[in-house]
Amino acid sequence: MAKAGKYAENNKSKGNKIPRVKAAGAVRNKKGNGAIMNDNKVSESDIQYASVKHSKHLRSAAKSYISEAAYTAPVSEKIIIIKNGISKKELEAIKKESNLDYETLSNILSVSKAKLHSKKGTEKFDQNTSERIMLLADVVAYGQSVFEDKDSFNEWLKANNKALGNKPPIELMDTIYGIDEVKKEIGRIEYGVF
Repeated sequence: MAKAGKYAENNKSKGNKIPRVKAAGAVRNKKGNGAIMNDNKVSESDIQYASVKHSKHLRSAAKSYISEAAYTAPVSEKIIIIKNGISKKELEAIKKESNLDYETLSNILSVSKAKLHSKKGTEKFDQNTSERIMLLADVVAYGQSVFEDKDSFNEWLKANNKALGNKPPIELMDTIYGIDEVKKEIGRIEYGVF
């Protein structure tokens, strides 16, 4: 397991699992050409770039939630997918991969459990719900890529996190700003910045 810096020190006493990170203490440049910068400073754009980069380069196991096109697509294509709607079948794949129940999904997606249950197979959700499903899928794919293990990431989502106000990341994901904060925290874990 790679070193996780201060994150490890802050979380050992709580019994939290220490995630494996790809580049603890090192920061890749924005171009993604493999060059490593020597300082440990990460800008918000570096973290956002990493999020986009990882949505394009998912492990083969993580490609199964929605069609591969949804994750390897540029933002403009994701917008089209959202406007066309995401199906119940695709949501079910995300649910299975993330190990989330319908109660949690209804909170994250801001819809009733009845609406989630009423859709069948290839029936599609409206644009607002589809956008939240896409955001959730991006977080799950990025997190599993960074943690290199879906079970570790799924546990991390449900464990209290000091950097997020001692709340589990999943509790913050009922707002778009909360989803963004969770993605940023995953980026900080990836780059070893705590």
